[in-house]
Amino acid sequence: TRPTTKAGPGRLVAISRHRVMAELHILGKYTPYGATQVPPRADGSNKYFLFASEGGSKMAHEEEIYFCGKTVIWSSGQTVKKSFTLEHDIIQVVWTTFVPNTPRTDLCVLHAEGIPIFNQAGRVFSVVSPL
Repeated sequence: TRPTTKAGPGRLVAISRHRVMAELHILGKYTPYGATQVPPRADGSNKYFLFASEGGSKMAHEEEIYFCGKTVIWSSGQTVKKSFTLEHDIIQVVWTTFVPNTPRTDLCVLHAEGIPIFNQAGRVFSVVSPL
């Protein structure tokens, strides 16, 4: 039997055939931390994504990549780790690695004129690729 979901005011419950699997309490609307640093555009072009920290800390936490217009903000726990402002509006941002079987190490930022690649050591590589 497939799990079913039930929603009520302020909650979502997933139910298996045996017992309740999870319950979610809605605390309010999430505002990306990056949006407190760079206000969102009215056209809705601001985007963000959350990802698990890869640090060796015993305390697991989420980190955030937020981008709006020409700016990218990488934050963790309401602390800006890095921020970049480019010459062109940003289309997409992704983590990647160019070495197989290693953790993500490079932040690729796609814009109309190319893809700058920022590594965690602070080096920047550029790929020219007009759209």
